Amino acid sequence: MYRPGYGETKYYGNYGRRRYSSRYDEYDEDDLDESDFEECDVDTEEVYAHSLIDITGEKLKLNKLTLDEDKLIAKTPLREGPGYGYSISEATGNEGATKDLWYHRGAVILWPKERSFELATKMDVEYAIHLLQTELQQPKPKNNKYGRHIIQLAAHIIKKHHDYEINGIATEIIQIGNIPLLKEFLQKYMSRGFDVDAKIIKQILERFGWQHFAETIHNYLIKQNSIQWLKSLMLEYAYIPEDGIPLMSEWVTELWQAELEPKYGHNSYTQKSITNVIPTVLWLNLDNLIDKIIERLATQEAPEFLTDTYGPALVDILKMLKKHYYDPLSFKKFTDDIQKRIATTLPKAPDAPTNWAREGRLNCDCPFCTKINEFLPDPKQDKIIFSKTLKRNLTHIESEISKSQVDLEVIIRRTPPKFEGICKKNSSNYNRRLDLFNRAQQILQDLGY
Repeated sequence: MYRPGYGETKYYGNYGRRRYSSRYDEYDEDDLDESDFEECDVDTEEVYAHSLIDITGEKLKLNKLTLDEDKLIAKTPLREGPGYGYSISEATGNEGATKDLWYHRGAVILWPKERSFELATKMDVEYAIHLLQTELQQPKPKNNKYGRHIIQLAAHIIKKHHDYEINGIATEIIQIGNIPLLKEFLQKYMSRGFDVDAKIIKQILERFGWQHFAETIHNYLIKQNSIQWLKSLMLEYAYIPEDGIPLMSEWVTELWQAELEPKYGHNSYTQKSITNVIPTVLWLNLDNLIDKIIERLATQEAPEFLTDTYGPALVDILKMLKKHYYDPLSFKKFTDDIQKRIATTLPKAPDAPTNWAREGRLNCDCPFCTKINEFLPDPKQDKIIFSKTLKRNLTHIESEISKSQVDLEVIIRRTPPKFEGICKKNSSNYNRRLDLFNRAQQILQDLGY
């Protein structure tokens, strides 16, 4: 059994009078006179509930319960409710706008404070988080029962909260400082397999040590089949933590080969995988792995691997290594390796072509195509230029070259008032080898050679 309390508005001030009516008053709208209402200023308004009784009908000893109107009352008014309706007369005597007042539905749920933790585990997780944050801001009582309640509430939140939102309570879980609770938090947080914030893990490891959470982190790395996240964790530290070095060394030794396996259907390693392995090996002083890594990288023999993957990776690593101490002589083993491979694969710039003769002919006898047919077998001429001509003549040449599939490149550009066309014998193979050589030299320069 229950009986509703009444919402009241208290008015203080000397600016006029206000007529108050309970929501249960009987009234006839026709009986209302405009003189019964007067617009005035209100100094203070309070909304509160009273006349509260328990399930036995006994009145509770509660004088006043102040309510937060914004949190209590629904935003949508009851359109079918018994709102007041009346007109406001303007100073001219003409009838003005009509004012409608609507009720809003609200609810207040009360329970004994000592049951707050118990009931919070039966409500939505958002309220449980609110209660946990509120309690942790209060002075901590010196009793074990309170501590157990806090831990149980936090465990409930971890269990019910979404994986992708659980990092939002990391601060509270760390503040509680319970090791089993932290393990539960990390297991759920890292089980999602992506976007694990290394800063959060660093806070936990710095405060509570590595041994408690080693298994959870190891399982995460195995699931990722990568040490990329471990490198991200190491970059968060100003100095590599001594208590973490043995564990990280064990994990890198176990996973470096999987990191360098070709991924995504490619037959070669990626620049990213190389920049994950080499810095972690150098920061952890795992010199016993260096020769094995170089041997693995040597299986990629294409010149493009040196200029597009291995070389750029070493340039990036050189910048990254400054974050922590490393042995420069250990890194030099990698730079000496690529310098030796470039010297073998791309020892000098390629020679420009000496014979420009090309096979084929155009199946057209117009003056333009005739010149092209004379130009094709010429061993000394690499290009021919048609100046001050109409664009249609140049597009005709381009079309005939395409039909006959001869090895020529056509460049058309406007030279007012007409156009210019350049037909070049293709030298893409030479240009490709020259580009590889130039990029290789730039890499060696960036690495200090």
